[in-house]
Amino acid sequence: MDSNENENNNGVDSDLESDSNWTDFSETHATSTVSLHQLLFGNRPNVLFDDDDDDDDDDYENVESDNSDVYDYNDGIDIYRQRQISSSNSNSSDDEYAPNKNKKQRQHTNPIPSENSKNQHTLAPVLRHVRAREVGRSNHTTTKTRLVAQLLPTSHSSDPRLRKRFDAKPYCAQFSSDGSLFYAATQDFNISLFAPHNAFSLASKIRCAPGRWTITDCDLSKDNSSLVYSSIHATIFLVNLRNTSFNNSSNDDDTALLHYSSHIALPFNEDCGIWSVRLSEDGREVVAGASEGYIFVQDVVTKTVLHRVEAHNEDVNAVAFADESANILISGSDDGKVKVWDRRSSLANSRPVGVLLGHTEGITFITTRDRDARTVISNAKDQSIKVWDLRKSMVDDDDFYATRPVRTTNFDYRWQSYPSRLARPHPADKSVATFKGHKVLRTLIRCHYSPENTGHRYIYSGSSDGCVYIYDPVLHPSGGPPIAVLKVPRVQSQSLRNSEEDEELIVSRASTAFERARHLVALRQRERQRETTAVCIRDVSWNPNEPQIVASVWTDDEEGALETFVHS
Repeated sequence: MDSNENENNNGVDSDLESDSNWTDFSETHATSTVSLHQLLFGNRPNVLFDDDDDDDDDDYENVESDNSDVYDYNDGIDIYRQRQISSSNSNSSDDEYAPNKNKKQRQHTNPIPSENSKNQHTLAPVLRHVRAREVGRSNHTTTKTRLVAQLLPTSHSSDPRLRKRFDAKPYCAQFSSDGSLFYAATQDFNISLFAPHNAFSLASKIRCAPGRWTITDCDLSKDNSSLVYSSIHATIFLVNLRNTSFNNSSNDDDTALLHYSSHIALPFNEDCGIWSVRLSEDGREVVAGASEGYIFVQDVVTKTVLHRVEAHNEDVNAVAFADESANILISGSDDGKVKVWDRRSSLANSRPVGVLLGHTEGITFITTRDRDARTVISNAKDQSIKVWDLRKSMVDDDDFYATRPVRTTNFDYRWQSYPSRLARPHPADKSVATFKGHKVLRTLIRCHYSPENTGHRYIYSGSSDGCVYIYDPVLHPSGGPPIAVLKVPRVQSQSLRNSEEDEELIVSRASTAFERARHLVALRQRERQRETTAVCIRDVSWNPNEPQIVASVWTDDEEGALETFVHS
């Protein structure tokens, strides 16, 4: 923040100190139990944060990094106590009566902050912002971003309306760009559309065309008018949502079913399976990553395949448009490489404009920082998220390491643990940051940037250990541990509960001691299975309107759920 902005803010504060009405407001709210989330969002969304035309710089430096006290408040209390003890030990009883010695220190000695003073400390920047807004003196985007960035989802929600159960595993689940819809695609070829503004009631349901194994990916257009989904075959399908009548009531039985007979088939005429699909900014084109290393770009209006590229040596697990013009594409593959393509030059020649080297295992997911054409993050089976700057991280495709295969451990992520003792760092790692802590096992775990109302400050990821990991590139510019780990409570599946109830009933009715013992052994095995089978989070999504993260959870016996974390 420059000196001019500091001077302006100080002037606003001094002018407003004399406002008696505001003084009453601040004293009332600073000592009340109202939460920071309620004050910011409450029953009137965006009451404090109006849209404005101020343009922000997209670099990380744009968001101030002096907010770490939000996360380390308890550590601050511990340091305060240590200082109190040390100061009391260093001063004798005689020194207390000295006229000048340590006088300044005694004057500034305060008791440990109470809950009210802690609440007042947390609400202080919000109150100053509201106070300036009351007189129309402050409406900076940086101020809004800094305040909302403090509201991390911290605890699991106990609201039953925010917990959804499925009979199959959810493979992808995301909020729409405006937060008005939430979709979840499950292995039984159903896509459920929920209304977040209506307590996550079921707004509509899409019955997808039959495919192989599961819905591998789906994506919603920016204007919520269409949705595309894929499976492990060479045809993707487009669903028109423009004229869909969504259920606005809380009764899920009133939900309309969109049958696949009305879906638009977009074939690629290849013997392959599609692992990843993404729509362009205007929703007119789709890029697809496929098996055998293929990338396709198709016009969804004319159903014309515009590009067909043999991009990688192995399956392409993730693709993305890197800019709003849909000219720059990113692809990530099981060969451990992330490649950058330009449709205006290199894509037609099947040559990337650059390669991002650093991962030592296959790529599971890639995404950009709001399609800014500069910043990319990738999740990989080497148990790491890497941040890339396209301006300085790329190497030419004829580079020595770009032409050589990545040295991997050849472990099978679906059922084996990662052999970290055999792992070696990439000799030509060009990433700008590396974040570790989450586990990329069992499935293709996904990661994302936090939404625009946080300044896209955070990176968060699912994990095979049933947790959501949040990283802060501002606090750790070159990488580091997570700043928050959100744990999903252990959820036992309905089928496992029923089987245990049946076993207990059989044990109680067993006629002989041998039968009773045999059934008891079976019951104990069920209990051990419940304790050792871990919950897995494949995809995560941050609500663009409030501090809320929804995780797509795999539970036991091929079942799934949506679990929600909120700011507390």
